[in-house]
Amino acid sequence: METIDYLGGKYEGELKNNLPHGKGILKWSSGDEYRGQWQNGKMTGLGIRIIGDGNGGAFSRMSGRFVDGEFQYPDWVEYDEL
Repeated sequence: METIDYLGGKYEGELKNNLPHGKGILKWSSGDEYRGQWQNGKMTGLGIRIIGDGNGGAFSRMSGRFVDGEFQYPDWVEYDEL
């Protein structure tokens, strides 16, 4: 596991060619977070996207499949306010 600055946050996980690739976690100071699979620096595969409340806490969560950084519907979808 390695830690790098990435997309305005801190990424901890597997790297390939100095980009997130494999499993990892990206956290931003706002409380936003992505935990899941990466491919060539993009959120791709199964993952959980947590949306922060702006104060470092969690507001909502989406879990499912991401492709090139975009959440895909209707594959395994869960949305809830925390």
